[in-house]
Formats: sequence, C-alpha cells, structure tokens
Amino acid sequence: MNKRRMAVLSATGTGQKRTLPAVREGNICDIVGIHGRDPGKVEEIAAKFEIPVHSTDAAQLLDSVKPDFAFIGSPPFMHLEQIRLCADRGIPVLCEKPLCVSVEDAEEIKRLSAESGIDLRVAHHLRHQPAVDYIRKIVAGGELGVARRASLQWAFWVREEATSNVWKSDVTKGGAHAFFDSGIHAIDMMMYLLPRPNSVAAMGTKSRFASSLSTVSALFDCSGVIAELNTSQALKCPMNAMAIDFEDGTLHVPNAFGEKSIGKVEIIRKTGLEEVAFEPMNPYGQEVADFLDILDGQESRGTTLEEAIQGVTILNAIELSCAEARSIKL
Repeated sequence: MNKRRMAVLSATGTGQKRTLPAVREGNICDIVGIHGRDPGKVEEIAAKFEIPVHSTDAAQLLDSVKPDFAFIGSPPFMHLEQIRLCADRGIPVLCEKPLCVSVEDAEEIKRLSAESGIDLRVAHHLRHQPAVDYIRKIVAGGELGVARRASLQWAFWVREEATSNVWKSDVTKGGAHAFFDSGIHAIDMMMYLLPRPNSVAAMGTKSRFASSLSTVSALFDCSGVIAELNTSQALKCPMNAMAIDFEDGTLHVPNAFGEKSIGKVEIIRKTGLEEVAFEPMNPYGQEVADFLDILDGQESRGTTLEEAIQGVTILNAIELSCAEARSIKL
C-alpha cells in the first residue's frame, strides 16, 4: 500500500525543527511538498529533506501536489486562512497549537470544518506517548482514590534573537499572555486527564514584553479537582513537572512538559515510592501517525476540534480574569 502524502504549510519554523525530522525518522508518510514565505529558506529546507516541491504560495502548493493531508506549522494568527485553503480543497488538517487566538476565529474554523467535512486535529504532541496513556488509566481507574489537586507547568526562556518574537510579543498575533505559547500544552493536558473545568481565576506579570503577560498562573475548578497551571516565557531552569494528588497517593512526573518524551512516572503511596520507566520515543512523529489513524477510520488520541475550541475559550477567559481580577465561568 502506498504511504499517505503530506504537505507542510509554513514549514520554516516548527515544521523543519520537529515535524519534518520526526516524520522522516519514523518513515511515517511521504512529504510531497512544503510551503514558506521566505523563498531562500523554503528552498534550503526542501533540499535538506529531499522534498520534491516547494513554494511560497500555499494555495499553489496544495493545488500542485494534491496531498492526502496538510500539516499547518504557522503561528496561530495565520491558522484560519490556511485552514480555509485546505477546507476549500477538501484536504484534512493537522494544525499546530493553539488553534487560533480568538473565539471568533475558532467558530469560523468550526464552520469551515463542518461544511467541508474535513478531519481536523490540533497537534499537541504530549498526548501521544505511553507515559500519558499510563497516567490517564490511573486517573480514570481510581487506583489511588479520588483526585483532589493537580499542578502542571511548562515554562521556558524566550530567546531575544528568536524570529518568532516578532509575533509572540504582538498580542493581536501571539495572544495576550504566555498560555497562548507553551502554556496551551498544560491546558490541553488538563483537559485530557481531568474533568472538564468549570471556572478559572488567573493572574500574570509583564516581565519580558511591554504588551503581553509573560508569567501567568491560573487556578481551575475541574468539577472538584483543583488544578493549578503555570507558564512563563521568563524562566531559564524551570522544573516543568506535573503532579496529581489523590486521596491515597500522588503521581509525580518530572520533566513532564517539553520536547522529549516522559522518562518516568513516580507513584507515591504510604508504603513508599514506586518508579515506572518509559523508553524514549518521538511524540512529534507519533502525533502525525495518530492523524493517519484518523484518516484510516481508527481511534485517535489527538486533540479534537471541540477540545481545541475549548482551549481557545480558556485562553480568552484567562486574559479576562487577569484584566478584571476575578474568577471567570467556563
């Protein structure tokens, strides 16, 4: 059987750094074309990965290579228009996180997906690893009793020289706070592991950018489970761990949030500490493989469109909570 054919829109950022190497390493599908706004960069990447077609015109690329699906690797403010290009052509989409910046764009994406009938998922790589499957089973199975509290953090230091700072520091393009960046992964993981959140109270500080909150904490009521989520673009050595406290024990996951897969999960009981180890794997490749399962009519772990829209709703609620210093119902 021939492998599925993938095109990558806006391939010069996360696409060339993570997705293209992961797909090639795992021999997951054929990369038939890439798009980028900088002609020199997109040509260089095409040569590096031996990709037959490259273009600075996304519509032209899609019409030329007619892929089985597209990976959209652009910043969130570009997602709506690139999803529209794919929806108009009936091309399924795996889209970089977050889905978009505004609830209005999210609803328009929902309409486009419904009218075109395309499959659409958002690329949250952390879901696609055995350690998260293991954690989810423990949470659902009640092995440690009832969950009462959770703590999740993904923080990092934004490099001053990074070209992405141009849009990340613009609230109309990158969002009003750091949860629009790596922090959205903590939100997605909360939604994947815990009951649906009912409300959020958040606060943040401006320490890196004049217009956006670069360090933010948010407290959620997840139907009786209190979840504390933290994110920052101003920390050089963050723990980026996850902990879930149950009545009869605690799950602790060192280095839960990052580009590499989870290495171990610690289970703390009255009787002592148990460590469960996991072999290294590439979650960026697995998120693409999971999307291929969707195209083949199989089950998926991937972030659904409804979950992604809920994520955008939460991002905007955090912004409102920080601005008005009050709890916001979800």
